[in-house]
Amino acid sequence: MKRREFIHLLLGSLSLSFFSSQLLASHASGKEFTETIAALSETILPANNNSPGTNGQEVVRMIMAKTVESQDWKNFYQKGTYLLNNFSRRMFRKPFFRLSPRQRKKCLAIYWRKSAGKPQEVFLQAIKQDAVTELFTTRAGLEWLGYKGKKEA
Repeated sequence: MKRREFIHLLLGSLSLSFFSSQLLASHASGKEFTETIAALSETILPANNNSPGTNGQEVVRMIMAKTVESQDWKNFYQKGTYLLNNFSRRMFRKPFFRLSPRQRKKCLAIYWRKSAGKPQEVFLQAIKQDAVTELFTTRAGLEWLGYKGKKEA
């Protein structure tokens, strides 16, 4: 490889890296990030006859609190939602949060299967844990569990 070709490749990869990080940062601070987290948590733990399900907006609030505390958490959730939306766009030509509930279930099932053993699986497990935590720390979740509150002595 000639020196000039090497320099062009190097500059190209640096600019691509910069562009990707800027795109990722703009994604995470916007509506697409929060809507994806809400849709994903509600798809993982939906409301049905057996459970009140999770409130996606409450999960978003929990995650936003984590991302304020730590840049590592922010990067983790940014990358996870970004990769999920890219996968969704390849399957359905739409980001995950714009899919119908049926499409979300299909997309998530395939994405979860393809993510086995990869960092994406860790992201999905974290969202699942966040959804469960939200459910069991809300009034609806506690009532569903049959918790009546503290008993007076």
